[in-house]
Amino acid sequence: MRLGITAFCLFTISAAAADRTLTIRHAGSTQAQNELATAVRSILELPSVNTDTDRRTLTISGTDTQIAAAEWLLAELDKPAAQLGDKSLASRVFRMEAMGEEGLRVFYLQGSREVRQLQETATIIRSIVETRRLFTYNQVLGIVVRGTPVQLDAAEWLWRTLEANTPAPRVEEFRAGFTDGQPVLRAYRMPMEWSVPQLQEAATLLRAIVEIRRVFTFNGTRTILTRGDEESLAAANWVATETQRPASADLAVSAPYRMADPRDEGLLRVFRLPAAKYDAAGLQRIATDLRAQTQIRRIFTFNTPRMIALRGTGEQIAHAERILTAAK
Repeated sequence: MRLGITAFCLFTISAAAADRTLTIRHAGSTQAQNELATAVRSILELPSVNTDTDRRTLTISGTDTQIAAAEWLLAELDKPAAQLGDKSLASRVFRMEAMGEEGLRVFYLQGSREVRQLQETATIIRSIVETRRLFTYNQVLGIVVRGTPVQLDAAEWLWRTLEANTPAPRVEEFRAGFTDGQPVLRAYRMPMEWSVPQLQEAATLLRAIVEIRRVFTFNGTRTILTRGDEESLAAANWVATETQRPASADLAVSAPYRMADPRDEGLLRVFRLPAAKYDAAGLQRIATDLRAQTQIRRIFTFNTPRMIALRGTGEQIAHAERILTAAK
């Protein structure tokens, strides 16, 4: 059976066009061969890739440099999974002058990982690094990334962080050369006994109250990953620490934390309500009442351990504390 995959795009690698037929050695199924073709075509922006699943070949059209890159990439992806074993491995960086400052790299997940984790890892790398050329190949649990040296360095750190089995809560950091004012990457290892909904809730709280755009979760190791500027991630550290404090038998109030804010709404405070007195619905009702009475725009809850996080002016936060103290 012969399947044609054609894309019309602006080449980023220019030279005289040529055709080359490459042999597929290990991808046996039609799906696997088509995945290979899609990865090679898309990552290299080839004008044409034709898959012959009976003959197990890829016939590609492109420049000499594109063909050389396709040969390298096919050799990296089309290998037996057993050859990789249960180790986290990565290819060397492939660069050619015609690709400008960009390079290619393949990151392999441990053989014990699942395809779901491959997709989760790929989504995190794509979103935090912000590279549009990233594709996965399920057969070897591989992630192909094309990007600048800064993007590839950040992608490598994220991959290594997500592949590491670190059960104890901790914070890990990497500084990349991004020029958008958000060079700090951070991973928050939350307690492994947390449920997935609890992890998602903590990430939502962190994203909303600090207003960080890039916040993602990795369920397998209960990790929250972020990228931002120094001030935002310092506040994120404070919030992440507060979410891990134990439940309280009485009203407990955190120390204040202040962020710069053009509206002077940069004061952060966390209140832990008596767990025996408030269920999840009660916590939401209190948050709704506080929002109405104090006009605080940023009020968020964390069900375990019955926590309300607020960000507002000093007067607003003081008003909220008086209301909660009276209600305890």
